[in-house]
Amino acid sequence: MPGPVDQLFRAAGRRVFGVRSYWSEASVVLEPIDVSFTVPPVTSFVQETYKWPKQVIATPVGVRGVYRDLGVGIAHLNHAVVAGDGRVFDRDHRLVSESLATHDYQAVNFGPWTQRHNFALDGVAIALNWWSGNTNVYHWLRDVFARAFVLTSLQPDTPLTIVGPSVPTPFQQYSFDALLSRFPQARYLGLHYGHKVVIEQLLQPAMPPYVRGCGYLRPEVASFIRETLSAGIAPADLSSPHTYISRAHTASRRLVNESEVLDRVTSRVPMNVVRIEEFAWRDQLAAMMSTNVLAGVYGAGLVHMLFTRGGGVVEIHNGDSAETHFSTMAAGCGVPFISVQGGPADRNQDFALSVAQTDVLITALEHMVRRAEQHNS
Repeated sequence: MPGPVDQLFRAAGRRVFGVRSYWSEASVVLEPIDVSFTVPPVTSFVQETYKWPKQVIATPVGVRGVYRDLGVGIAHLNHAVVAGDGRVFDRDHRLVSESLATHDYQAVNFGPWTQRHNFALDGVAIALNWWSGNTNVYHWLRDVFARAFVLTSLQPDTPLTIVGPSVPTPFQQYSFDALLSRFPQARYLGLHYGHKVVIEQLLQPAMPPYVRGCGYLRPEVASFIRETLSAGIAPADLSSPHTYISRAHTASRRLVNESEVLDRVTSRVPMNVVRIEEFAWRDQLAAMMSTNVLAGVYGAGLVHMLFTRGGGVVEIHNGDSAETHFSTMAAGCGVPFISVQGGPADRNQDFALSVAQTDVLITALEHMVRRAEQHNS
């Protein structure tokens, strides 16, 4: 995250050179709807900052706890400039707000200098703000790849260029390949970081602005992500239809007594214990496609609920807050969700589960498994 001085510089650039929304000019792909998060109830979107000292940011969901999802649209911009991280600038060098997938307060606008492009591209193109999901698979799927849903509104024979990074991460590469397979009329253009391209006709996806703590996806968009990325993949042959994602080898948000907790859990509920980051992306999807109930400590790995059989998600969270990214995502995916609170977190957001809290976890998992089995019978 940029420091205070850098933040001020970026804010000044946005203020001086301008930010423009094209939402009002976008063609409607999905109409707005009202959403109530009832199980579990969510009246505020909650996120921890994960910087020490930690802060908890709570944003009210909406009037009387009803979230207004603005839908999905697609704007058409002529001679727009796409930067090497996916930011878009219109012909009047204003930053296009809909191109900012996440963390809009970090965006910068250099004004007239944004028009200094390296080359031009004729025809129709779409760009995804890939930098927002460069290393985090949650942000990639929820905030970036989800925008490709607008391609379903185009005529099947529309020639199209998909603009992305010149050196994509493995999960980005797989995602772009999947898009090209689903939309064979498209081709891919890799843009170097630091370069810019001016595009004759840019299709700019318009989705609800990024809200910290909100992981909600429209059911249609969640289905698009699942169908596009899982096409052609056979479910893995797992020893159990229930999977626990371990964060033991990550740098933060670890369950410090995970070994003891899992000894008790797996004696009551058979589960596959995986370190998902050690799997190739295709193998991650295959494992999730065989998973009915998914469990794990709060973290990006829980976004894999998008690809499970939908039996349920059991999130384990520290006791300092109740973040809402995955409870709201589960609501959009139609997946039952339970969050189990643990002890207080240290400066790395690591925490432990007490014996009593482990009992709560076991009860939650047993409930989810019974529910899933009844639903499948």
